[in-house]
Amino acid sequence: MLTSVTFGASRFFAKQSPTRAVQYKPWRVASNSNARKQYTTMSSDKIPYDNDNIFKKILAGTIPSYKIFETEHAYAFLDAFPTARGHCLLIPKAEGYATMMDLPEDVAANVLKELPRLSRAVKEATAADGITIMQNNGPASGQVVFHAHVHVIPRFEGDEKVKLAGAQDGMITKEDATEVMAAIQAKLD
Repeated sequence: MLTSVTFGASRFFAKQSPTRAVQYKPWRVASNSNARKQYTTMSSDKIPYDNDNIFKKILAGTIPSYKIFETEHAYAFLDAFPTARGHCLLIPKAEGYATMMDLPEDVAANVLKELPRLSRAVKEATAADGITIMQNNGPASGQVVFHAHVHVIPRFEGDEKVKLAGAQDGMITKEDATEVMAAIQAKLD
C-alpha cells in the first residue's frame, strides 16, 4: 500500500511495512512534469541532483532534523527512517552533488574526515557490537535521496539488518582479476 507521508514541509511516499517505512522516489509517483523539472543539475554519471531534495531542505533549515553535529563542510543527523536505533547520516553541506562519485576530492575529504568521529560516537552511544558504514550511488544501488550521503548504522550480533551477499561464483580467478583490474585501472583519473 502506497501512502503519502509529510515530514516537515516535505512530502514523499512510503510503503507501509510492519518494521519500517520505505521511502520511494517522488518522481516515480508524480504525474505532473513540474515534479520532474526539479531534477536539473546533472551529475557526471548522468544521475541528476535533486534541487528539491530533503537533505538540501534540512541544510536550509526548512525541514527539521535531529542534528548530531555540524562543521563548516559536513552535517550529521539521525536518519528519519532508521534501520537501527542510532542510525545516522553524514552529508556534505555543498550542494549539487547527487553521488559520492560527483564530489570533488577536497569536498569529499572535508566531509569524510568526520566519519571516524561520528562512527565512534554512534558505536559508544548505542553500545553496538559493530558499525556498518554504507554508501549508495544511483538507483540500482538503493540510493533514494540524490544528495551524496553516508549511512552509519549500529550493528548488534545476530541482527541480520544489513548483509553483503556471498561471493557470486566463489573466489575470483586470476584471469577475471587481471581483466577487471586492468579495466578499472584504465578508468582512474
